[in-house]
This record gives sequence, C-alpha cells and structure tokens, in this order.
Amino acid sequence: MYILEGVLFPFEVFAKNFNENDKVYQVIKQIDCRGIAKLNTSCNGPGRKGYDRQALFCALVLKKLMGLTTTKSLVKCLAYSPLLSHWCGFDIMKRT
Repeated sequence: MYILEGVLFPFEVFAKNFNENDKVYQVIKQIDCRGIAKLNTSCNGPGRKGYDRQALFCALVLKKLMGLTTTKSLVKCLAYSPLLSHWCGFDIMKRT
C-alpha cells in the first residue's frame, strides 16, 4: 500500500485489475485530441524536449477520473503503473 494524499491507496490491486473493458480506459480512448494535436508544434530552441500534449491532457483527465487532487499524486500513479501511462499516450519505453 502507498500513502497518497493521506489515504492508503492500493496501487497493486488497482494496477492488476486493469483490462481494456475498464471504464477508465474506455473514457480515455474516447477523448478527441485533434485540437490539441495542433498545439504539438516542435520547438528547436534550447532546453529539454517537452512531453506530448495529447498525453498530458489524457493524464489530466485520468487525474479527475481517479479523484486525485494533486499533480504530484498523478505523477506517482503514472510512474507506478506503466499501463496507465501507456493508456494516456506516454512512451513507456522512453526514459524521462
């Protein structure tokens, strides 16, 4: 068990019970990100390359679906569950 926002959150149980019939997966896959795709312009300036904006948007939707109140808790959740990260559209094989 992990302590997340002062509540014990059973990530192990949550992660093991995911499947493609899961409501969270169904909602995330129904998101139309065509408008956000226009914002994914590449910038050749200095600095680190940013994350995919579509994946970030899906992660914020996931945050609301799971009832997480902080972005820090969302980051912990996505770091713990590569499946959730993949569902949001992050490249789970790429190091951050």
